[in-house]
Amino acid sequence: MTRPKLSTWSLVVVLASGVAAQDGERRAEPQRAADGMVAFVAACKAGDGAAVQAALALILASADAPTALATLRSHACDVPLQALVPFTTTCADLLPWAAPADRAGAVDLANTIEGRAEAFVQQCGKAALPQLASQLTRVFARGMVDGKAPIEALQKQVDDAFEQVREAACEALARRGAEALPAVDSLVHLLTRELPSNGHSKLLGQYFPMQDQPRHAAARALVAIAPRDLRSVAARAFLLQHGELAEARAAAVALGGFGADAREAVPALVWALDTTEPLLVREAIVALGQIGPAAAAAVPKLEDLVSRRDKAIAAIATATLRQLRKAAKG
Repeated sequence: MTRPKLSTWSLVVVLASGVAAQDGERRAEPQRAADGMVAFVAACKAGDGAAVQAALALILASADAPTALATLRSHACDVPLQALVPFTTTCADLLPWAAPADRAGAVDLANTIEGRAEAFVQQCGKAALPQLASQLTRVFARGMVDGKAPIEALQKQVDDAFEQVREAACEALARRGAEALPAVDSLVHLLTRELPSNGHSKLLGQYFPMQDQPRHAAARALVAIAPRDLRSVAARAFLLQHGELAEARAAAVALGGFGADAREAVPALVWALDTTEPLLVREAIVALGQIGPAAAAAVPKLEDLVSRRDKAIAAIATATLRQLRKAAKG
């Protein structure tokens, strides 16, 4: 079974929990998942939020993690309030790979968690409410997406009316890799036509705006499914401007590898030259040089960079300007 993609919180917890066995001996993953479920139930009974999170980490680190969802769902009323957000996040992470019966129970699971929201606010404060609302929306949406469904079915969900379903479908396609190549055009369509999100999640009568998640998910899926396909150039340009720093740097490097075929990404690369991340600036400069004469619009900005105090950036900008001028002369 393919290990489900983890949210940022889940990854942090897995890494922080020290799930690897002592003395260098790795225990069998199914056994570790079983241990995690036993520990989770015990921690819920003890009301120990920290122990609940450690147990969730054990479950998430297992290849058969989705099989734990039934146990998690049956104890949703027992989870200590301080662990309610990571618990909800974990359920959302597992749902696309869960058995049909578990995915069918996603609405009931979300309703159970929502019923605890007032107590959650009293104990954890209103500042934590948007995060819980966001994860609840993910639970609803991911319950509708079967990560093992035929590619054609997931492709249809890329155009769903519900933003979080579109996001979950893109994530599921990304996990399928090259198998999902037939869905590339649908992902490109979502990436290029999606307007900035005006969606929201609602909890306790309050509305919380959602970020532009479907486009991020579509861009990441395109990179995962068709990394060398020219149709992924737009995805790289999007991640360069809107992704996390590691994604932006990887996008700049990849765009340079496309050479002149990445000309449509020149505006995004020029934008990157104004960021405060030196490594990203350097990689964007190099990429512009690799694109060649089609990157002529970057020349004024590169000339500005030559006078920068950062000598490394100035040197790379000088070399790239020389490269572009030489290429322009033929």
